[in-house]
Amino acid sequence: MRPHAFGPHEKLKRRRDFERVTREGKSLSDGLLRVRAAPNGLPHGRLGIIVSKRMSRLSPERNRMKRLIRESYRLNKQALAPSTDWIVIPKGNLSRKTLKEIEASLIKLAERYAEAAARPGPPA
Repeated sequence: MRPHAFGPHEKLKRRRDFERVTREGKSLSDGLLRVRAAPNGLPHGRLGIIVSKRMSRLSPERNRMKRLIRESYRLNKQALAPSTDWIVIPKGNLSRKTLKEIEASLIKLAERYAEAAARPGPPA
């Protein structure tokens, strides 16, 4: 598989996987994104995206937000913590944001997750 490809094995699909990450994961956020991340025990990371109708009533805008988040993940997955499940939720309407802005936000949150995961203590 190409190094930057985003295959079906890298997607969070099942409800129980989303629930596990929500229950066991660490939550981080900034001005653009809210991220929940948890180790998955697999050799690769997986991504789940939640964009509710509260973000936009227009499905093309919601789909654009999902595409921007997915592309940000795909381009930067080597920089993100391996063997981690990620749930990404936009904090506002991202359809007017650029890919670079979303990438910067995702990378910053991934770095904060890596720091938090390295610290000893109870899980978040």
